[in-house]
Amino acid sequence: MAGENVRYVLAIGVLHSEIESGFLVFPGREFQEHDVTRVLISENECPENLIGKWMYVKAEKNDVCLKFYPVNMIDDQFPTRIVDGEAQVKASLHFKCVKGSRAIYSHPFFGCVEEWLSKDPSMNRLNFEPELWIQPYLNGGISWKIADEHYQDYFVPSNDNIPKWLTPSEPYWAEGVVTKNFDKMGDTIYYVCSPSNPENLICLHQKYCPPDVEMVGRNVSVFVDTRHEVQEKVKILQTNRTSRMTDGEAELQICFQYKETEHNWPRMEFLDDPHGSIMIWRSKLPNYKENGWYLGWIRHAPYFKMEELWVLSSCHHIQGPFASKPLQESPLELEHNPKAAKLAIEEPSSSSQPPLDEQAAKATATEEKDSEDIARMKWILEMLVTKVDALLKHQEVVVEMQLANLEAFEDLVEIAAKHGSFDPRKK
Repeated sequence: MAGENVRYVLAIGVLHSEIESGFLVFPGREFQEHDVTRVLISENECPENLIGKWMYVKAEKNDVCLKFYPVNMIDDQFPTRIVDGEAQVKASLHFKCVKGSRAIYSHPFFGCVEEWLSKDPSMNRLNFEPELWIQPYLNGGISWKIADEHYQDYFVPSNDNIPKWLTPSEPYWAEGVVTKNFDKMGDTIYYVCSPSNPENLICLHQKYCPPDVEMVGRNVSVFVDTRHEVQEKVKILQTNRTSRMTDGEAELQICFQYKETEHNWPRMEFLDDPHGSIMIWRSKLPNYKENGWYLGWIRHAPYFKMEELWVLSSCHHIQGPFASKPLQESPLELEHNPKAAKLAIEEPSSSSQPPLDEQAAKATATEEKDSEDIARMKWILEMLVTKVDALLKHQEVVVEMQLANLEAFEDLVEIAAKHGSFDPRKK
């Protein structure tokens, strides 16, 4: 009879509850089908931290209640990490439907996974990245939702129980580019994108980096363990490629020739030494010309989850097409920082002074550019003054602006009035 009241259930520890002095565990489907999605295991019943751990738990049912006990820890069943004290899991989701302001996905173990629709559902991203990180939230029991987007592209495993099918078989050396950083519990963690491990971003802790060196955009050689974490001092590599930082992410300058694909596809894919595969969309090229040469910037593309590691950046203008391959200058390796980084093509190719006629041509080009900038700024100013003039003619808007910030309101009216705008103070 006792055997009928005992079950062994696959589960994962998701978070710790100080109020209940125990760990909250999410059980397998056998208990989910009976609306049991939240299991509390007392701190006294477990010898270790259960957050992010996969396990089998023993469920004992008596006349009073149902009790759970951890039996043994097992290998991670899915890639698992800990973010802000809670377990997150990378799972393959299937889109089901939209209910009100929520998109509903399904998973064989985690059941329903929700996404609040402040934007389009992630089903568009699922076409490229079928596996997404999900995180728990308490709703009576334990429910799951898609993790915040800025948490989607890094993997620091929660424990050492990582099966071989989730990780490389042994530690290895890899070369790559430091693409960006994030803050984790007060420490700086860098992402390293490497063609040696295209499926995962490598995590580099600041303690393995030289002090007072801007790492984003650097080419590095790192020793990586099976958790995709660097375990030795990083080696900074010299490179002839110019890099810059835009919105906290590294971008690399490339020179490429766009060649027609076999099936006339709208994109071209090619391998770059040493950074790996790059995808170029024809629609991003200005004045597209078959077999034309272009200068542009690429950024890491973690969401595509295809074979491509890099795509063209949309933050910078692409130059071209050129009839032949343009020359590129080497970057400023000794003073590598985003403020000092400049486009190599903007700098002279030699230390000697250019001819006088070339200097005059450059001066003329600079004057024309300045004139264009001034004309554009005047046009923007006229547009702004027109809009401000329309707003100031509505008394209710004027009152709200004065209540919000009277000093700023006075400054705005003063500037706009100098350019012919309506002045509500002169009624």
